[in-house]
Amino acid sequence: MAKTATPLAALRVNAPREIAPTPEPSPSPRTRLRADRRLKKKTFEVTPEADREFEILRAESGKTGIELIAEALNLLFSRYNRPQLG
Repeated sequence: MAKTATPLAALRVNAPREIAPTPEPSPSPRTRLRADRRLKKKTFEVTPEADREFEILRAESGKTGIELIAEALNLLFSRYNRPQLG
């Protein structure tokens, strides 16, 4: 018994699915700070003990390293009667 061909009109084509656009990831606090104003990069060296304490403080406070450094700079500026950062 010969098999008859299925007419092309009877075949269904899968319609292309719409792909939802992927949401852009929210910027990190560092990225937001850089977008808000121009930042200058400063580097410094600390002892391993100071680094450990800084990392513990960062974890306990829930603040970013940049936020803690900004807070430290504001304290330093205040001590020397200099204007504080926003």
